[in-house]
Amino acid sequence: MKKIVVLIITALVLLPTASAEKVVVGIYDNPPLVFYESNENKAKGIFIDILEYIAEKESWEIVYHYDNFPNLLEKLKRGEIDLLVDIAYSKERDKIFDFNNETVITNWGVVYAREKLDSIMQLEGLRIAGVKSDVYFENLKELAKSFGIKCDFIEIEGDYSDVLNSVKRGDADAGVVSRIYGKLHARDLQRTSIIFSPIELRFASPEGRGELLQVIDKHLIEMKADENSVLFTSIDRWLGRGVVKPVIPEWLAYSVIFFGIVAFFVAFRNFYVERELEKRTKDLKESEKKYRDLWENANDILYIHDLDGNFIEVNKAGRQIFGYSVEEIKGLNIKDVIDEMYLSKAIEKIKEKVLAGKHTEPYELLCKTKDGKPIWVEVKSRPIFEDGRVVAIQGIASDITKRVEMERKLRESEEKYRKIFENSPNIIAVVNEDGVFVEANPSMAKSLGTNPINKTFYDVLPKEIAEERLEYVRKALKENRILTLQDAREGRYFINNFLPIELPRGKYCLIISQEVTEIKRLNMLLNAINNISKLMLHEKDKQKFLRKVCEELASLEDYSTVTICLVEDGKIIPVVVSGERKEVLERQKECKVIKEAVKCKSMVVKSEETCDICEIKRDEFKQVLSIPMVVDNEVKGVVTLYVTTDGIIKEEMELLERLANDLAFALKAIELDELKRRAHKQIEKNIEEFAILVDHIRNPLAAISLFAELKVQELDKELAENIIKQVKRIEDVIKRLDEGWLESENIREFLRKY
Repeated sequence: MKKIVVLIITALVLLPTASAEKVVVGIYDNPPLVFYESNENKAKGIFIDILEYIAEKESWEIVYHYDNFPNLLEKLKRGEIDLLVDIAYSKERDKIFDFNNETVITNWGVVYAREKLDSIMQLEGLRIAGVKSDVYFENLKELAKSFGIKCDFIEIEGDYSDVLNSVKRGDADAGVVSRIYGKLHARDLQRTSIIFSPIELRFASPEGRGELLQVIDKHLIEMKADENSVLFTSIDRWLGRGVVKPVIPEWLAYSVIFFGIVAFFVAFRNFYVERELEKRTKDLKESEKKYRDLWENANDILYIHDLDGNFIEVNKAGRQIFGYSVEEIKGLNIKDVIDEMYLSKAIEKIKEKVLAGKHTEPYELLCKTKDGKPIWVEVKSRPIFEDGRVVAIQGIASDITKRVEMERKLRESEEKYRKIFENSPNIIAVVNEDGVFVEANPSMAKSLGTNPINKTFYDVLPKEIAEERLEYVRKALKENRILTLQDAREGRYFINNFLPIELPRGKYCLIISQEVTEIKRLNMLLNAINNISKLMLHEKDKQKFLRKVCEELASLEDYSTVTICLVEDGKIIPVVVSGERKEVLERQKECKVIKEAVKCKSMVVKSEETCDICEIKRDEFKQVLSIPMVVDNEVKGVVTLYVTTDGIIKEEMELLERLANDLAFALKAIELDELKRRAHKQIEKNIEEFAILVDHIRNPLAAISLFAELKVQELDKELAENIIKQVKRIEDVIKRLDEGWLESENIREFLRKY
């Protein structure tokens, strides 16, 4: 039938018209706002009354085009119709269509169901029907999504009557319609408490074609100013209850006289009742004002919201803290002020109150102010009842941001110190006055080889050490001051600090022990190196020097045996060994560790398992260190240490390498001193020989010269001159020998000094 009507109304568009302006208007079934009466073949409703009044005034020819609402929206978008009546205004639609400015009537969405529903939370898992593209249906989808409610939404290609029919048939569990339509046409279904999305209903035209809308607005303004206008009379007609004239029976007329007399006496009584009522009303208003003042001036946030989370009222403190005005608050939902991470928690608490019908335990929520600032609140809330059912939630929210921040900082501080306690290389423990461990970090457990918690000193330490520790604990607690104790056990050295501390459970002693074994070893090695440095300055005998160096190193606690070998022409020559262990020294030239150190010119470290040449027992050492003595890239010798500990730290190795290189330099210096002494001795010998030689030459030469001068007359003159000439040459040689002798004396004096 409706298809036939569509064809008839559409055909009317093609009929010729007079000179009046023709306006094609889209209509659909949404009584009493707009609907098509098939029996009368006529459009009716509040919007139709208003439009036909305006059309008469403006000489418009109205051509109605009937269809379902989704189709009409598409036709309006394509410009196939000039106007669409009874369309909900929204910002999204305003981007597509042009709307008039004056609202005709305000409507909102309501959910109807076969069974009564008190909260949007009860829509979980239900089938919800609605008109396709209907603004209330689309808004309910968004609302359910924001609350995390999963529903099966059924889109109806029709109107509100089709939605309600689907619910009645059982095709859907609930349906979304406007409140006006539901009030008039959904009597067979239950009206739920789920009310949402107040909407302004207006006229709309295709975008860019708003001339008709301006005319409509002009008339609507005039209608709203006149209480007797077609706007108000139409609303009264379609939505009002009307006036029923009473017909008074005859018997009732006589009764009126009787009851009039009674009413006279009742009036006197009512006079006193009214006075009492006025008094009580005044008291009630004063009481209401008092509680209103308490509400507004409370330091905590007081609020009321409906079961869908829409705020009904928030006090002054809440508005100030969140930064909203009274008007803004009324348009907010809890999802606007609660952080996304905590929204599901808030919704769950609402569900609990609705289902349980009583308050929930206080809980904390992270919220956000208008400008996005985070704020923590502690919420205490309870349900509000009306006619035996929960209709809203009332609550008190205390601003606990500072407390939460302090708790966060405290947790971070505790975590930081806990990490320091657990990861510290120092040995840390807390004990009571009886020496019982109540806390101990991993370093303490590692040092003792067991977890000492709930154990005493005597359970984990030798008796004499336990007694000494307990004595210091009690003394520190009694004198309330920090004490320090140095002790050693099993070749390890410790500095122990005893600090009295106050804990919630009483007074305890904090023990911080620092193992200083490595520092102690380095100090002992440095002292030995210092003594060896003094030897370098004064000892010039290579054998004695190396012997003293060997003894100095062997005096250190962890070096059980020390050997020193020299290297000459690539051959390893054992020189000294600590103690009387000649058998060890003899095997050094075959030691693979020493050979490797000589070859690579760097320190070699091996375990006792790899050392199978020397005569030292395996239980006398754990590591072998061979350190070459290198100077000017030449290996002068090797120092070999047999160490009784597993851990040789990097700093100790560096000191030993530096010592070995200093020893190499000292050996070279000793060798140079030896060469210098030999040179000095040779020069003295040469000087003496030069003196003897000069004397042996000078005396015969003087005799020859005298002889030649005396016999010059007797000899051949030429021969005599040659003899004298050669004598002079020999004298020159003797003179240079004398000068060389003087220079040799100077060198000898220099060598004697230096």
